[in-house]
Amino acid sequence: MKEYIIILITLFLPLAAFAQRDIKTFEGKTTSALTDMIGSPLVLLEGDDTTEDADILTYQDTRLAIYKNTRGLDFFETTSNKYCIFSNLISGGIKVGDSFARLQSIDFAQTAYGRSKSSNRLKTFDSFSYEVFGYPANYVVYESEYCSVYFCVENYTIAAWSYLTKEDAPYWPYNGDIKIW
Repeated sequence: MKEYIIILITLFLPLAAFAQRDIKTFEGKTTSALTDMIGSPLVLLEGDDTTEDADILTYQDTRLAIYKNTRGLDFFETTSNKYCIFSNLISGGIKVGDSFARLQSIDFAQTAYGRSKSSNRLKTFDSFSYEVFGYPANYVVYESEYCSVYFCVENYTIAAWSYLTKEDAPYWPYNGDIKIW
């Protein structure tokens, strides 16, 4: 009997590893490929094919936009623990439900994308009112870069997070060859 239990655990354990997806895997995907990966959205707002407009996909606990032409991720926001970010910086990435200490363990300013700028470190966010699915964003990383990530932390736990891109390069000369992931 113990052998059967061990075999079952061995077979199903790898499935848990695939239950979580880093949003970096969404880069370069078409809207159709995204829906194949994560399911049909509740709402799909389609952008114009002739411009850099984006398709916006809305799910119960997640919303994202992917540019039609470049297939780059414009924004992503979630209250789900099915998605993570920064798996390139910390094993398992950062996701909803993680302890704030896990986020604090990363020195974002000293990553390649942080460019040794103290303005890119994890810091309290209070520049303007920004909410992710009703949770107020109270921390930000990479605030000075083209891509920023906002975290909503309640009771020392990540309740929601959001990845956003700016419309233009944030400063000159901006080196776009250094990517967030």
